[in-house]
Amino acid sequence: MDCTLKEFKSQESALEIDASVIDSVKSSLQSQTIIFNTFQKSVDGSRCESQHFDQFLIDDNGNYWFTEKVTDGQSANHLYIYNHSGKFLRSLAVNGKATLYEYAEWMIAACEGPDNKGYIYKYSKDTQQLVEQWVMNGFLWDIEMDLERLYITSYLPMTDEAVLYQIKGKTIVKQVLGTGFFPTGIIGKDKCLYVSTSQIFSSGKGEMMRLDLDGNILDQFDIEVSPRQIFEYEGQLVLHGLDLAEGKAETLVYVDPDLGICETYSIPRASQIRTQGQYLLLFNEKAQSLMYWSHRKKRVIRVVHWPMKKQEYKIKDLSVNH
Repeated sequence: MDCTLKEFKSQESALEIDASVIDSVKSSLQSQTIIFNTFQKSVDGSRCESQHFDQFLIDDNGNYWFTEKVTDGQSANHLYIYNHSGKFLRSLAVNGKATLYEYAEWMIAACEGPDNKGYIYKYSKDTQQLVEQWVMNGFLWDIEMDLERLYITSYLPMTDEAVLYQIKGKTIVKQVLGTGFFPTGIIGKDKCLYVSTSQIFSSGKGEMMRLDLDGNILDQFDIEVSPRQIFEYEGQLVLHGLDLAEGKAETLVYVDPDLGICETYSIPRASQIRTQGQYLLLFNEKAQSLMYWSHRKKRVIRVVHWPMKKQEYKIKDLSVNH
């Protein structure tokens, strides 16, 4: 459905509600094992026992990175880092709600500030010290990184623009990908970038863009799903479709990027989807269950029931496993 910018602005509050729903299913654990076992090590909770935590990621050094749970409008925020034995290492101040990404040498915290700006922090995994930081406009969606550049997809509600930011050192390049859609996911493959997009006013409609590493659009094709997240498995791109109204994913689309062939599969309703090798892990919050979806068999092969999920987590409440 077409919509003028004026009509779009009149629906900004509704979009903000959708954005908060979508944000709740963002996964910061794309290269991380899903968490089962209780974190039973002796944790130094004296540093932040009163704090509540939202997300976590275990880096390949075995350190535990926790993001602080923030309230609406809160700008000051912190990351808390513990080693594998539970010893507190340090806290890091950030601006806004943080999502964590891990790369070979770096940890990236992408933060959505209350001022409609994105704050990006790059840390050394070995020292946990800040290396670089950047500020940019828009609602941040996803991040990818190669050896030289950081790529960020973002949406600017005031101008209805989906944009790709490229960061190299102190230089930030902004490229407009189009209007009327969210650039929901980005992944690098075969010296190209693939960006999944979701139409704002056409539920269940999306598109896959293929770009070169400079951000130029090479080709694109329609997808009969509203994609939220993008994964890769054995040369195929795997999208999960999201019901924007309810924040639930019920479809997986396997895409052959060379042939443009799509295969669609229905999956059990899931509020979070995370990757683990040859499986996708589907978490159903209402049923408090975790389902293993096999990429090879294209079906759920195992169901694990999870303890009741708390609304707010203290360090002692979190379940983690590396």
